[in-house]
Amino acid sequence: MPYTVATSICTISIKGRDLLNWEEINIEIADNGKVRCEDGWRLTEEWYRGLEDCDLWLVRSGRGSIILDSGEIELEPGVCIWMRPGHTYLATQDPGNRLAVSYIHFTMATEHGPVWEHLPGELFHLDVAYADALMGRVIELSQQSTQPSLAASSLLKGLLIDLALRDTREKLVDLSSPYSQPIRRIMADIKEDPSRQWSLQSIRDGIHLSADHFTRVFKKETGMTPNGFVINCRIERAKKLLMHQRLSVGEVAHVLNYSSVFFFSRQFKSVTGVSPREMMRGKRDNH
Repeated sequence: MPYTVATSICTISIKGRDLLNWEEINIEIADNGKVRCEDGWRLTEEWYRGLEDCDLWLVRSGRGSIILDSGEIELEPGVCIWMRPGHTYLATQDPGNRLAVSYIHFTMATEHGPVWEHLPGELFHLDVAYADALMGRVIELSQQSTQPSLAASSLLKGLLIDLALRDTREKLVDLSSPYSQPIRRIMADIKEDPSRQWSLQSIRDGIHLSADHFTRVFKKETGMTPNGFVINCRIERAKKLLMHQRLSVGEVAHVLNYSSVFFFSRQFKSVTGVSPREMMRGKRDNH
C-alpha cells in the first residue's frame, strides 16, 4: 500500500528561479528496505531502463562503483543517490567488501501528474549515522503500519527537502577548492559550540596550512576571518540566551567564556548596534 502526504513546507529556488514547490507535492512510498547485496550483485541496463519511480539509495557499508550520466564514482559509506527514470545507473560491488544499502522507492506527484522536472542533483555525500537513522525510521514506519503512514511520508519528504537544499547551496557555493568541505565542517563545529575558547591553532587543526595562509583561505571561503566568524557565532548565541533563556547579561558573558561583562557588552554592541540590555529592554517593550 502506498503512503501519501501533502504538507505546506516551502518552495526551493536558485537565484529567484522556482525549482520545486513542496507545498504541492505528494509523496507515495512503495518498495523499501535494507539489504546486503548478494555475491554477484550488480545494477544493469535492464534495471535502470525499467525504473519507473524514484529510488533513494544509501550505501551504509561496503565498497563498489557506479556509472552515472556524469561519470563513474566510487561507492562507499555515505554515498546517497536519488535515482530517477531516464538516467544511467550501472553498478558493481567489491566481492570482498559487499555493499549494504538502504533503499526507498517513491513517487513525487502534484495534481497535474508526476514531478520529473527541476529535481535536484542525484548524488550526495551524507553523514552515514544521520542518513541511515532517518531512512531506517522511514522504512520501519512504512513496513509496520497497516494504514497509510503520514509519519513515514513526512520524514521522507523532510529528507528530500534537505537534499534539495544541499544541492541548492552547492550550486551557489564554489566547491572547487580542496578546502571548502573542511572549512564547512569547521564552521559547523564553531556554530555548535561557540563558547569554546577557539584559537587559530584549534580552528585549523588538521588542515596543514600556515596560520596566514589558512586565514586567507578561510576568508575567501566565508567572507570572514576565523576570529570574526567565532565572534559572530558567539553573538548570535548570546542573542538567543538573552531573548529566550532569561539569563542576565553577566550570566551570558560567563557561559560564553568572555573575560568580562564590559568586553562582552562592547563586542555585542559592535556587532548588533545595540547593547545587550537595550536588546532585552526592546523585547520587554514588544510584550
